[in-house]
Amino acid sequence: MTKHTVKLLAGCHIILLLLTSNTYASDRDIQVILPAETVLHTLQKALPFQLPLVNADVSGEASITRLNELSILGNTLFIKGVLQGHNLSVVTTIAGQNIHLKLGQVQLPISCNLHIRFDTHRQRLYVTPVFPDLDQQNGTDPSLNPLMGALGNKEYLVPFDFSQHMTLQLGAQAIQLAMMPVQIKGYDNSLIVRLQPRLH
Repeated sequence: MTKHTVKLLAGCHIILLLLTSNTYASDRDIQVILPAETVLHTLQKALPFQLPLVNADVSGEASITRLNELSILGNTLFIKGVLQGHNLSVVTTIAGQNIHLKLGQVQLPISCNLHIRFDTHRQRLYVTPVFPDLDQQNGTDPSLNPLMGALGNKEYLVPFDFSQHMTLQLGAQAIQLAMMPVQIKGYDNSLIVRLQPRLH
């Protein structure tokens, strides 16, 4: 075996160690299962949700003011609720021309799929809303399609603090164990959060 082969095998071994390091989920992780009903109840207590209008084609204020249903299929949350908007306007294209459409005050029922993605290294959770065709939703004005199109299919950062602490009692001494999430995914109509001890 040549020196070049030894170095190559050593390099591959280091890469495998990095790929299997404790920044990824393992069987020793603490697993927290949050049923869809629990997630819905938690989100309802945090209402309203202000929607960041980061699209240059949309201006005004928009927020989710009510959540009625929530189910989880894989890494997608399906929600039904109510969206409210104030001083809304959108830029839409009609017959090849950009039209500035003023919507003003709106309140409408919405159905939305939220695709979730957790960045383990940055400890951040992102969601991408996908709105179905509004023409198929009862009582929805089709003229609001440009607004949903501007809000949907874009990734948003969820401002959640994932720092968790567990208390271990040893005799008269309480020891705080800092935990960090390494994976968040949906399974069987639940969110599964896997946590690992955080070393200081």
